Amino acid sequence: MKKIVSVIVLGLVFLNGNAQTGIGTTTPSPSAKLEVFATNQGFLPPRITLTSGSDASTISSPATGLLVYNTGNNVALQAGYYYWNGTSWATIATALGSSQNSAGDIKSGIQTTDHNGWIKLDGRAKSSLSASQQARATAIGIGANLPDASNTYLSQNGGAMGTVSGSNTVVLSQANLPNVNFTGTSGNNGNHSHNVDPPGVYTNDSGNHYHDMWFNNDDYNGSGGGNQSLEDDGGGWQLRNTNWSGTHNHFVDIPNFTSGSVGDHNHSVSVSSGGSATPITTAPRTLSVTMFIYLGL
Repeated sequence: MKKIVSVIVLGLVFLNGNAQTGIGTTTPSPSAKLEVFATNQGFLPPRITLTSGSDASTISSPATGLLVYNTGNNVALQAGYYYWNGTSWATIATALGSSQNSAGDIKSGIQTTDHNGWIKLDGRAKSSLSASQQARATAIGIGANLPDASNTYLSQNGGAMGTVSGSNTVVLSQANLPNVNFTGTSGNNGNHSHNVDPPGVYTNDSGNHYHDMWFNNDDYNGSGGGNQSLEDDGGGWQLRNTNWSGTHNHFVDIPNFTSGSVGDHNHSVSVSSGGSATPITTAPRTLSVTMFIYLGL
């Protein structure tokens, strides 16, 4: 026992007498107060279970800068390295590989491939990820495939998380157009005429009149009273008249004619919009980036 106490005392004297302390080395770096040297071993800090990010009772009055490894046995904090920043426990690194990100965080970047736990949202199968990434993706509600963020925009639109919906183009209908009147001019400007063909009509049937009758090769026999007769004696043409009593009408066919070319009138005009229902691009001017989701390593 005396020997052990003597070794401890000598060790403390040695430590107090040197500016630097080495563990596993007798020549610690002049820039380090304490150097732990090993080629096949690591540094293991105290392992505790913090109850929350503001837990100041598990370690009473923690000093600013105090470093511990949180076991993660409490669901409030992920397992990882934490330090006390004076008011709360801040992470240095957690099981997800970053001190600032949680599974499901979204970011944009000019990187083109997965990096540091950030997974590109390109619609690939979830089964192509690592087992731990698949588990985290499932926990936040991602189905068989990652969302495909190509040509999409972030929006809190009330839809299911991680789903892609909508379109970057729209086709306007007539109801979407402003209420305006299209104007145009018909062809063949100026005065012009139209062909008119009136229908045939009947004359009025009132009024007495007679008709002329001609007889050929007949002489009128008798020139005075008594019976009169016609007989064929090789004579010339003779004119006689019918009785003029009685009313009747005649059919009259009015020939067609051309109307006058003067006078105001109008014609129906159909003006085409000239459109072809080409979709309108609604996407604004953009900066091309890649969208990523954080699923850790």
